[in-house]
Amino acid sequence: MNDISTWSDSEVRTVEITQDFSLNPLVLRVRKFTPVEGDMLSRSWVHGSIKKSVMLPPYAIESLKDAERSYKEYIDKEGAQFFVSTLNRNDKLIWGTYDMAINASNHSMVFPSTLLNWEKNCVDIL
Repeated sequence: MNDISTWSDSEVRTVEITQDFSLNPLVLRVRKFTPVEGDMLSRSWVHGSIKKSVMLPPYAIESLKDAERSYKEYIDKEGAQFFVSTLNRNDKLIWGTYDMAINASNHSMVFPSTLLNWEKNCVDIL
């Protein structure tokens, strides 16, 4: 993907994207662009047996590099909350697996003793 070079105007707007697992939105900067052939300006979906669609205004992310940084920061801040809100804490194997992955992602090293303890706990659960 490439940044757009055919902007319709210079006004920058912010869009807040919300998720069901977090109260904090992902914030992106967008601008109105001049559509070219092949641009998708509608969104379609099926509800039951009825196909629906809606026309979309021609806005695009202003800077893909800035958007990538925003996504990474959002995942760093809100990623763990996704697992907390979607995983069943009563399922010890699933919760333990994701808990270890989250903890490992927050540290530069995972020590072998940590892995051995985790494997032992998984065997104990099963």
